[in-house]
Amino acid sequence: MESQFSTAGGVVALWNYERNTPIQTYSNCRDGYLKVKFNPVENHILLSTGYNRTINIYDLRTNNPLKSVELKN
Repeated sequence: MESQFSTAGGVVALWNYERNTPIQTYSNCRDGYLKVKFNPVENHILLSTGYNRTINIYDLRTNNPLKSVELKN
């Protein structure tokens, strides 16, 4: 996973340094994403925060989000 990075914006995109197109994209948040970060221990887990007060957890080995939690405030 050291050759991969992720970006947040309209979608969460997983990139490889050697490619100019994303490896995977996730777009389950309708308003866009604020931030995305890898889990430091388990490199295949990715967390993102959305503009609609959601926290999303992704397992990069699948194409679907594991969990999405919407916060009240």
